[in-house]
Amino acid sequence: MREFEKHDGKSPFIATLSQVYIAGLGAGVACFLASTPTELVKCRAQTDVNSSTWNIFKSILFTHGIRGKIFLLLFIFLL
Repeated sequence: MREFEKHDGKSPFIATLSQVYIAGLGAGVACFLASTPTELVKCRAQTDVNSSTWNIFKSILFTHGIRGKIFLLLFIFLL
């Protein structure tokens, strides 16, 4: 972040390769955390037509134990 403080605004800012890599890594992690829980519920909803989203969510939570609780936190965070 110190690199941005050195920029004077007169010349164009050119990001280094490591800055681009770190930005892409952060974006990838954020995308993973946002899309994985919702995609899992969506895929299960497509295979089980008669269940609601809430029932699918509860079955994941109770079937997978602590991993289901982590999923619960991610799902609530996204809502």
